[in-house]
Amino acid sequence: MPSWLQALGVFLAQIISPMTARVMGALGLGAISLTGVQVTLNQIINHIKGAIGGVTADILNIISLAGFDVFIGLVISAYIGVISIRTFYGAFKRFGFMDLGAGDS
Repeated sequence: MPSWLQALGVFLAQIISPMTARVMGALGLGAISLTGVQVTLNQIINHIKGAIGGVTADILNIISLAGFDVFIGLVISAYIGVISIRTFYGAFKRFGFMDLGAGDS
């Protein structure tokens, strides 16, 4: 085997190992964060369903006509979107080779 090929193999092994560790660490932390958010939001949704379950049918119809159910869905979806974007942005920052905030002053 030529010596330059051995040197290239050593060089690639030294570069790929830390990069792989960073990527796997960032993805793992993101998955843990998203799982925690999902569990918390499921508890909030179950609490809202339980609170609305004790309401009489007439009041429930008024709430439905007012669009309260759509409002709650939009608010929860917005929180999920913001948390997901922040989590993925944090994961990209941990990669180290991506500078996403280059244009910020």
